[in-house]
Amino acid sequence: MLCTVAVASVSAHGALVYPISRNAIDRQLPRSQRTPKHAPSCTNLTGAACDNGQAQYWYSQGCFIGCPQCDSVSGRRQADLCGLGKKPTINDPEHRTVNRAAPAGSEKDVYQHNPWRAPGSAPVVDACGLAGGTPWAPNASEWGDYVPTRFAKHGDRGSKVLGVQPSGAVWRVGGEATVVWQIGANHGGGYAYRVCPLEEELTEACFQRHPLPFNRSKQALLLPNGTRLPIAGTFVSDGTLPVGSTWAVNPIPPRCLGGSEATVGGPCRSGQLRALPGHARLRLHHV
Repeated sequence: MLCTVAVASVSAHGALVYPISRNAIDRQLPRSQRTPKHAPSCTNLTGAACDNGQAQYWYSQGCFIGCPQCDSVSGRRQADLCGLGKKPTINDPEHRTVNRAAPAGSEKDVYQHNPWRAPGSAPVVDACGLAGGTPWAPNASEWGDYVPTRFAKHGDRGSKVLGVQPSGAVWRVGGEATVVWQIGANHGGGYAYRVCPLEEELTEACFQRHPLPFNRSKQALLLPNGTRLPIAGTFVSDGTLPVGSTWAVNPIPPRCLGGSEATVGGPCRSGQLRALPGHARLRLHHV
């Protein structure tokens, strides 16, 4: 049972590309019926044409570490939103993708309350995201877009309106699986992979119970032609929730995808890197 929530703690628009998620259900419609203002793009493993529908527009915003709920408004606010005093657990500059020079916990450490500073400690509104990122009908700022289709409208909860979709992937208990996710409007952060068994209700608690460990020797950048560029990934297992679960640092600097994209061996330039694949070692108790 796959939702884009399998990619967690990224401050950006991102989505699972492979295996295909239920959030991409509208890709079966003509593009003219479901293309938002900021048209998404993706890259697949073969280098062939990739279509992920509006998957990257299912998300939550206004979610801060240690808070019991999101306010769905404060996407850019840098504060302890709920005032409960949760401290960040990711403080090593090597594990922070933005504002690395700021001493952790200082006034200049403006991102200390954001989800990636204590992976797994921020709430979500829905385990499979909200269409357009907010529970209200109109499109919102910060790419809060969603083109209504016969499958969903802005504000719908993914866990309620999106049914199971065949992905074509077969995962075996104890085996390894290749997983690809895309990122757009990159603001840094990181990601983790989690699953929820088919017989359980789609909730954040369910996904929290079933994190997937990484094969730390296999991480790569995926070029539009399907070429993989192996890289040495950065993984963190301390200060994460569930305790001992692994979170991977986003390997693409924010400046490389925030309005432009990265090149290989050169400065950031448009149109080169569009997806980040990770490899998760599966240890599932339910299939």
